[in-house]
Amino acid sequence: MKRISMLLCAVAIVLMGCGNGTNNGKEGDNGGAKEEKKGTVTNEKPDPCTMKDYDGNTYKTVKIGKQVWMAENMRATHDREGKAIALGSEESYDTPYRYCPDNNSYNVKKYGYLYNYAAAKKVCPVGWHLPSEAEWTQLTDYLMDDGYSCGGEKENVAKALASSQGWVGSDEECAVGNNPGANNASGFSALPAGFYYGRYDYFGYGVYFWSATEYDASNAYYRLLDYRDAYVERYSYYKLDGYSVRCVRD
Repeated sequence: MKRISMLLCAVAIVLMGCGNGTNNGKEGDNGGAKEEKKGTVTNEKPDPCTMKDYDGNTYKTVKIGKQVWMAENMRATHDREGKAIALGSEESYDTPYRYCPDNNSYNVKKYGYLYNYAAAKKVCPVGWHLPSEAEWTQLTDYLMDDGYSCGGEKENVAKALASSQGWVGSDEECAVGNNPGANNASGFSALPAGFYYGRYDYFGYGVYFWSATEYDASNAYYRLLDYRDAYVERYSYYKLDGYSVRCVRD
């Protein structure tokens, strides 16, 4: 299994990346984590290992393979052009809305906002963008090919992306909610913010990430990490729903 060296930010600048993925557990069937893999995101200034949105919020980032991803969910209240994204109390295909996870503003700092597709398309700041289906696949393929899988099944990489905190427990081997302390080998730190579809649901149980790729005029693809599953699920659904957003660097 190929190993990835720890990179300091100074080195990462040259390689167009930040810290590589973190490892919070030992390798094994239940952990699915690579031994002694510990990525870093420093606080040195200027800091190439963070991203700022239009509001001035600062986010940690992580380099996974050749991609640089946010390591936190978007929590901006304005899009990249400075236009306000209204706090929603209803669904819409056309009006950009944001929603507080589990309908609680206290959750925003940690879990970010949920955005409908109209907002998700424009919320990533300049230099970053909403990932396409191909870019999500590039991420999961890298994890599968580089030894982040759990339990001997190549597709079981959800634990490597999921945060070690906040997940409802599961007895399913290699599931995100099983032994969560072994999660997050990649440093992606996905938190279970749930979703909004006219009401709030699944907080603590799953996280839904928008893709920039449309299925048709009313639907777009998304990726799901579920507490009961070991793999990253791929579906398409209505653009008016509220899901989490992770941006990837241009």
